[in-house]
This record gives sequence, C-alpha cells and structure tokens, in this order.
Amino acid sequence: YDFIRAASHELAESGRTAEAIETITDFDALAERFAEESPEMLNIHAALMQTRVALLIYSGDTEQALTTAAKALSLLAQHARRKDEPFLAILASLLYDISLLHNAGGQHRQAEREIEKSVKIFSRLSRVNPARYGSARILAVNASTAVFRSRQKQAETLAELHASVNDYLRELNEGIEDAGLRLVDSLTLEGRTLMKMSRQREAVQYFTRALRYLTRLEPDFSEKQLSLSVDLGEALLAQKTTREKGIHLLNT
Repeated sequence: YDFIRAASHELAESGRTAEAIETITDFDALAERFAEESPEMLNIHAALMQTRVALLIYSGDTEQALTTAAKALSLLAQHARRKDEPFLAILASLLYDISLLHNAGGQHRQAEREIEKSVKIFSRLSRVNPARYGSARILAVNASTAVFRSRQKQAETLAELHASVNDYLRELNEGIEDAGLRLVDSLTLEGRTLMKMSRQREAVQYFTRALRYLTRLEPDFSEKQLSLSVDLGEALLAQKTTREKGIHLLNT
C-alpha cells in the first residue's frame, strides 16, 4: 500500500497523473482476478481502487472518482465485520476521499458523516501507531473543519483536538510537518473568519492553538509566527477583558 501510494504521488507531482491512473487501473484489473482467493489480494485490490479515487480527485475527474469510490466501498461492505488494520486504513482513506467529493458537490450532510467516521478510524489507528497514522489523523481533522457546516460541530471537533494536544504535539515530528502546517493554516483561516464576524473570543482560541502547533513545528521564530502573533494580538485587543494582553503582545 505504501509503495503504491508513494509511486502514484510521485507520478502525479511530476505531471504524470494520467499515466499513474492508467498504471493503477491495469494493476487493479490483475489484482481483481485474484481478490477472492486471499484476504491479502483483497486488500491490494481495495487499496488500488482507493488510490485511483485519490488520483482522479487530483486530476479533477470527480464523476469517475465517485463511481470508483462507490465500487470500492461496496467491496469493503462485503467484509463489514473486519476490524484489522489494513481494512480500517483503506476504509478511513476512502471515507476521507468520498467526503471531499460530496462536500464539493453540495451534499454536506453526507460529507459530514463520512469525514466524522474517517476521523474516528484514524484516531483509533493513531493511538496504536502514531508514527504511521498521526499525519492522516491531522489531515482528517483539518478537512472536518471545512466540511462541517455548523459552528458547533467545528467547535466540538477542535475541542477534541485541544483535549489531545499532547498527543498531537508528539505526533508532529519529522516526516509529517506538512500535515501539521495544513492544520495551522486551517485554524488561522478559521480565526480570521471569526474576527470578521466579530467573534473575537472564539478567534483567540483558534489563533492560540494554531500558534501552539506552529511553535512546535518551527522552534525558531518565523515570519509566519509573527503574522499569527499579530492576529492573536488583534483578537485580544478587541475584548475589554483581554485588551492589556493584546497591547503587551503587539508591543512585544
């Protein structure tokens, strides 16, 4: 699975997405012939299909991506009682992809259910193997903040994230910085949106969390940290109870 995804990613990044999709499709046709003979081949068949979905999304072919995703989900549904790691990893990745597709298509309720399930599975997997699934968990949580329509849902998700802050800080190690930085960007954007809505108290929470993660990712003070500190200072300045803290932070 790692080899398949890494090779596909490399091809896509080098502008050879169509070649990657064709190769995966041919490989999958072979795997499908033997999928009924062993659980391992079934895993490879499902993994290939999920990777093809991701590539199709990357190429902008959402219609074919949805068709392939539906077939892959039907395949996994035939073995719904499985709870082993390969099955759960493929299922969580597939749910993540389908959630993005449904959200882009305006099917927000379905997208919310799918990303919520994906987060739960990746959270479960990351507790057992944080080095392998920590970044996937972070990316799923990050996606959920954009998928959830209600502020309450977003707040609940981020509250869960806040409660697990130590776990996340341990997970934000070498190799998954990209996932952490995406989360920082998402939290920052959400904080700025809340500022425009005059919801400074909530914005402070988002900026504070974003700054905490960014400091862990970039121990040396950076321009990005400076910009985020200014955001936090302005949010603090806008409230009477935290005005002095805002003045102190901006002066600093």
